[in-house]
Amino acid sequence: MTATDLTLHCADGVALQATQYDAQTPLKGALVIGSALGVPRRIYRVFSEFLNLQGYSVLTFDYRSSGPQGSDEHLSVSQWGLQDLEAAFQHMLALGKGKPVFHLGHSIGGQVAGLADSLPKIQGMIFVASSFPFWKRWPMPQRITMAIMFKLLVPIIAKFTTSFPSKAIGLSADNLPSVLVAEWSRWMGKDDYLLDPAFGLDNQGYQSRKGPVLAFGFDDDNMVPEASFDKLLSAYPNTDIQRRWVATQATGPIGHMGFFKTKHKESLWQECVEWLEVQS
Repeated sequence: MTATDLTLHCADGVALQATQYDAQTPLKGALVIGSALGVPRRIYRVFSEFLNLQGYSVLTFDYRSSGPQGSDEHLSVSQWGLQDLEAAFQHMLALGKGKPVFHLGHSIGGQVAGLADSLPKIQGMIFVASSFPFWKRWPMPQRITMAIMFKLLVPIIAKFTTSFPSKAIGLSADNLPSVLVAEWSRWMGKDDYLLDPAFGLDNQGYQSRKGPVLAFGFDDDNMVPEASFDKLLSAYPNTDIQRRWVATQATGPIGHMGFFKTKHKESLWQECVEWLEVQS
């Protein structure tokens, strides 16, 4: 496998750490992976290498102020779509050699995709455990837990810290700047999530997006109730969606992160490859 660490340069001058995995067979296409919140790009290495063997080059990257990249009081989660994912798209589109470029959005990586200006140039999207998480969409009694967490505890902790202990309380694989977690909790307080008019983000990238989508959700994912999964899909109303709500009693536990474990290579991963080949 050929894996190259590189730096992506966003339009606003921020530099991002990234890794490019080059296909080892004749190139069929390329894929940009938008990470879940607080999940470092290394988590996607084995999945990326698997796709390399199928003829797809893959780019993974760390969002600004994730992992070791520091924090800034002016950060916004929306920049992950507007700036970071946009830079990743531009990089792979430039290197695509005329082949189609796809996006895989894991969790928040699918939520912010519609903010990227280059999304219309992306051939298709795969969503993994992605949703529009509004606290009222959780069933009882989890709804009470989510209300306490995101309407009470998160705002209080974020107010008095600069680095939020998100790893300790199970929100992400790495700690994040408190300013980002506080903003995320505000999004979760609205039915339309980040697209609520109160946040001032343009929804045209979502409304105008066309093309194929393969969306995976899992019934044992405590972070993604089915109603929130479907709310995300409704945010892209003009796409051609293949919806996969997976009953994990048959597959074994998957949850929010398990899709990327190698035990799913012959099933979920292979389904992705077959879908990519049809769309390529």
